[in-house]
Amino acid sequence: MKDQVEAGPPLSPESPTKRKVQFADVFGQSLVSVKMITPNNSLEDLAVKKTDQINFLRCDFQQPSSLASFRGRLQRQKVCLENIAFSGFAVTGTVLVKNICFAKDVTVRYSTDNWKTYKDVWADYVNQLDGGKEDRFQFRIYLLHSIHAGSSFEFAVRFRAGQTQYWDNNDNENYRVICVMDPTHVKKNNPGTG
Repeated sequence: MKDQVEAGPPLSPESPTKRKVQFADVFGQSLVSVKMITPNNSLEDLAVKKTDQINFLRCDFQQPSSLASFRGRLQRQKVCLENIAFSGFAVTGTVLVKNICFAKDVTVRYSTDNWKTYKDVWADYVNQLDGGKEDRFQFRIYLLHSIHAGSSFEFAVRFRAGQTQYWDNNDNENYRVICVMDPTHVKKNNPGTG
C-alpha cells in the first residue's frame, strides 16, 4: 500500500490532511477495481456476489519426478524440476540441482503472454540430498486471481553455478500450466426454471 500526501502549503495540526491511498497486488501493480463504501450503500451493493464458475490450475505435463528418465535428466542437465503443487492461484515447486559448487542461484523464469514478457522468481534452498550430491530448492509463483479458463503460463528453471548456467525447459517444450474451468461448479441456465 502506498500512502501519499498531496503536495500543497504546510497544514496546521488542526486542519485535515488530504491523502491519496493506493493498494497493490502481490506484483506491485495497482488494483483495477475500487469499491466506494459510504453510509448510503445498500447491503446488496456490499454483498459478495457468487461467480458462475470456479477456475483452477493444472499441469499440462507429467510430474517430472514420476518419470523413469528423471535421474538421467538430472545427471545430464544438472538441474531438474521435481514437482509442482497448486494452492488456489499460487504454484509451488521443488527443483533438484547437482551440488557442483557451493554458491548456487536457482530461478524460475515464467511468462503469461507467450514470452513477450517474462518474470524471474528466486528459489530458496531447502535441504541436501543423496549424501550431499544434490540440493533441493523451492519456489512459489503467485498468479493474479483474474486468470481465466483457457489461459496458461509457461516456465523453465535456471541453475547458475559460478559462471555456468544450466536450464531445465522440459526438453525444449517448457513447463506449461493451464487454467481450466471446474465443470461441477458451472451455473446451469435451464429454461423454465426459477
